[in-house]
Amino acid sequence: MKAVIFDMDGVIFDSERLFIQYSQEIALKMGYKMDWEFGLSFVGVGQNIIAEKLLKKYGDDFDLLTFEKNVFERYKKGVVDQELVMKNGVFELLEYLKKEDYKIGLASSTQGELVVWQLEKYGLLKYFDHIIGGDDVCHNKPCPECYLSSLRFLEATPNETYVIEDSFDGVKAGFDADANVIMVPDLIEPNIQITKMCKFVAKDLLNVIDYLKNN
Repeated sequence: MKAVIFDMDGVIFDSERLFIQYSQEIALKMGYKMDWEFGLSFVGVGQNIIAEKLLKKYGDDFDLLTFEKNVFERYKKGVVDQELVMKNGVFELLEYLKKEDYKIGLASSTQGELVVWQLEKYGLLKYFDHIIGGDDVCHNKPCPECYLSSLRFLEATPNETYVIEDSFDGVKAGFDADANVIMVPDLIEPNIQITKMCKFVAKDLLNVIDYLKNN
């Protein structure tokens, strides 16, 4: 095995939970009620798909620009205020991969600028050989474009690459890229169909280290 490509939200950071909470806060301020289940449908997808979901639920007069701007600002404030925490085992796994000479990539549906800003703020940017954000591709997950692009930059084949994901759409994207998918569930546990797409379903990132050592 030659490379590992990470998703970010829900894998490196416990950010999916915060994003849903902040979305609920902003929606309520705008006069709309957003339940947790609807917020869960945002997990692992790009901003364009989230926008489609919002307009379908709240109508064409829903002020998308205001919503997106305020959620973005609230999220950045949450990061600055240290409301965002890293998932268990992040540093240990990245150190292990560097020690074992893996190429390390990141492919996220989040805007590239925000991805780099968060990684830098938490001292993680130095670990990654290549980063792809949601605005760097034409089609976000579950389309495999981000992973196929990352494979080209890392000069690795799908067969020699692990993809680490937490969401259904992310797992599908990695699977359709023909990579070896390791799922580390965050807010949603895998069903039978998703489990079949994975080489391994891990408890946390420390468990991923154990898997890599034994495989």
